[in-house]
Amino acid sequence: MARQNIDNKILTAINRKKHGSILFASNFADMGEQKTINKVFEHITYIQAS
Repeated sequence: MARQNIDNKILTAINRKKHGSILFASNFADMGEQKTINKVFEHITYIQAS
């Protein structure tokens, strides 16, 4: 459940950025552990590649 909460926080933060913004996992370090944030980015990448 905690991971889903971080997923939502990261997706919300990404959607608030201007189109074309460059983001790194380190931009979200305050939202959780680096390992969890990396997993969220993997998930986002997988969804967009499908």
